[in-house]
Amino acid sequence: MHRQNLKVLEHATVCRIMQDRTSRTAHGVEFIYIGEIHQAFANEIILSAGSIGSLQLLEFSGIRDPDILRKAGVQSLIDLPEVGNNLQDHPMTSLTYAFNGKRCSSSELNLCKYRQGLEKSDGVSLMAFLSYPSLVSPTELAKTISQVNTYASLAKPEREAIIARLQGSSSGCLQFNGAPAYIDIGNGHANQRKLIRTSRGTNILITATISLSPAPYPVEALTSHLPIRVMERVVPSPDVDLKDRNQARQFICDWTTSFNHILGTCGMGRVVDERLRVKGMRGLGVVDASVISTMVSGNVMATVYAVAEKASDMVKEDFHTSGKFHESSGLVV
Repeated sequence: MHRQNLKVLEHATVCRIMQDRTSRTAHGVEFIYIGEIHQAFANEIILSAGSIGSLQLLEFSGIRDPDILRKAGVQSLIDLPEVGNNLQDHPMTSLTYAFNGKRCSSSELNLCKYRQGLEKSDGVSLMAFLSYPSLVSPTELAKTISQVNTYASLAKPEREAIIARLQGSSSGCLQFNGAPAYIDIGNGHANQRKLIRTSRGTNILITATISLSPAPYPVEALTSHLPIRVMERVVPSPDVDLKDRNQARQFICDWTTSFNHILGTCGMGRVVDERLRVKGMRGLGVVDASVISTMVSGNVMATVYAVAEKASDMVKEDFHTSGKFHESSGLVV
């Protein structure tokens, strides 16, 4: 890096945000570097540590629900109970199966004869985006919508957006992928990821130690059994009665993994305002996936890039209107 106004410090762990309690203004960060505690000061601080890291930094700085902070041994400075709530992710479930050998696709024949095809592809030979109305009966659809309407933690615009996507025949609720397992034409696997999240989670701070991860709070997924219902149409059944909702749900709980698209823990309107500034605190903002309040249908990467571009424009606007950055640096952690 050759820019005089930019310094990147690797292998440093930020411990907390330093703040003036009287004016509720952030003025620096405390961090550990090569085993020693250091401090850096700035007029403006932007957290960009991801949906878990930014959440933790707010917690360690005393910004969250006071009851949660008190149990973890952290002094509460700003009562902001929505910090850490609204956690969302794209869950994925996978099954591996063997073909019966009676049928063989043209792509598999090309692989055998010419060694071309599957090994030069991205591995996905089947993909489908399925809407919620195509997967459930009208009664089940109405029941799901009724349950979404009971979520007191969801703001009205969020509920309306989720319901519109659940009702839409062109809105993908479930992404279904089929791919050869280890490019072995005798076997394959299929995975499904939920695109519309009707449930929300909470990350709970369990200790004031920066090196330990928070504990996820279990949530109830209204539609978690759907991927297995789709699998029943496409692949041989696993050792579970797929027609039994409870067994299908249990299978999902046992075999579902994260797609690492976590967002929402510092959601806009909940924790940050429309300019991504932490509510109740001056000089502190958040710019990462945690500010996205509602799960997107695809990979979150492009959306995070868009948020970052918009945030950079707002930082420049603040510079031109107030000159906040004219004397000291801004910190991005």
